[in-house]
Amino acid sequence: MYSLHPLIFFYVKSMPLIPLIDTHCHLEMNEFDPDRPEVLHRAADEGIVAMITVGSDLDNSRKAMQLAADHAPVYASIGVHPHAAETFSAEASAKLLEWSAHPKVVAIGETGLDYHYNRSPKEVQARVFREHLEIAKSSGLPAIIHSREAAEDTMQILRESGLSHGVLHCFSGDRKMASDAISNGLLISIAGPVTFKKSAALKEMARLIPD
Repeated sequence: MYSLHPLIFFYVKSMPLIPLIDTHCHLEMNEFDPDRPEVLHRAADEGIVAMITVGSDLDNSRKAMQLAADHAPVYASIGVHPHAAETFSAEASAKLLEWSAHPKVVAIGETGLDYHYNRSPKEVQARVFREHLEIAKSSGLPAIIHSREAAEDTMQILRESGLSHGVLHCFSGDRKMASDAISNGLLISIAGPVTFKKSAALKEMARLIPD
């Protein structure tokens, strides 16, 4: 068994960091309240130059927007996750449209459909998803789209909306869904599950997605 020379670690540690952007984090969540400044400092030390903190309901979206206003490297996405779709109201829709004009708000969402947990009725998820896409179109911002076990309905709603800028977050669909999304101008996000031992299909999908 071979061992690495200690100088290898010195050279790797002294190499310049590649600037990175974390396009999907949840710094607004309460779990970060005790040490959020330290988290931001550690991220900067590791070469992360910008972060998009993604709201999951109206309160978290407001908090994400405030964090973005307070910290130069932080940007916000605002929206109501499909798990919380039943909390979405006309007031929430108006607030999101108003907030979308904030200079540090860069996306709408996280929105979409989740048929795995079904924490909100499917018809409610679909209605709220459509409303988010209309806000994205009105504001000119991309949408961050969550889709789990809902590929056909997700793509149908996206086609009907005419939205051509957004990202399918933490993609778990099949080749057809990926192809349809790319054809409609959407980006594909391959997230942490690609590192799982039983993720052969997702690894193959990642190889097929164009750069």
